[in-house]
Amino acid sequence: MLRADALLTSYFSRTLDDGTDSGILEDGDLAGRPRGVAVSPSPSFRDSVDILILPEMAFTGYIFNSRAEIAPLCEPPSGGATIAWCRRWAALLACVVVCGYPRRGGDGDGEEERLYNSQCVVSAAGDILAIYDKTFLYATDKVWASAGERFQYVDLPPPLGVRAGLGICMDINPEDFVAPFTDFELAHFWKNSGVQIALFSSAWCNRHPDDPPDHVSEEPDSHETLQYWATRLIPLFGTHMAFVCADRVGKEGMTTFCGTSCVMSMRKHPTVLECLNTTQEGVLVREVELCAATATATATTAEAAARELATV
Repeated sequence: MLRADALLTSYFSRTLDDGTDSGILEDGDLAGRPRGVAVSPSPSFRDSVDILILPEMAFTGYIFNSRAEIAPLCEPPSGGATIAWCRRWAALLACVVVCGYPRRGGDGDGEEERLYNSQCVVSAAGDILAIYDKTFLYATDKVWASAGERFQYVDLPPPLGVRAGLGICMDINPEDFVAPFTDFELAHFWKNSGVQIALFSSAWCNRHPDDPPDHVSEEPDSHETLQYWATRLIPLFGTHMAFVCADRVGKEGMTTFCGTSCVMSMRKHPTVLECLNTTQEGVLVREVELCAATATATATTAEAAARELATV
């Protein structure tokens, strides 16, 4: 039995309003640009969840106009403020923590050092189990980031003992939006690698960087977002895999993020076990079924009206 705890964060230049010690990054940790988790996991979750996952670039925001703008926020290869945060919460909750963040590659070889849009996986003991670099870059990423070399999975240590597939936002799309739609690159990688649970950090948005300034984007729609993600997972239909996504909410400039953090089961057909809506900040907790285990539903959200779609 495995519980997956998805933490939905939003981009705020503030700390928590209730003044509690949430373990958020303090002012100045990221070059003077304070970032906070809008809703923090409770220490009462200790020993009741196995995985805590946060969105893409959870503490920095996602929209940057130049390499120079984001470079001061990129953390060193050995780890910085984000990995320190993950280690703190991994220890407090006795679970694996997964979080998106920008990092320096330390691999310039005399050239300009590469920067990556990355995802770290930290064990309850504080060990870095994996650092995955986003492979398929969105237009916003290409302003500053280098592409990762390949998709990646990580074998989570006991007591979990499961294989987790990693992924960040654009990775689920066709490469550069020009590859054949039915290549399903990320889904095929997860399936061929024997992944049992997919841990997907995202900043899914409703606006393309090439949209003209006067373009009016439609408001995000949870059903539409879930249906698209499910379609991109077609090769996994009928497997025992679970898809866990932590996605951003809120706005940066003219970009609105689509929220809809969710847990999906791929058994027979994709089924949304639990999800947040397009604007909801919250902690979503869901016990998911892997292999022969039996699932029991449990959910905690920031508001009482957490939205669940039975199927896509």
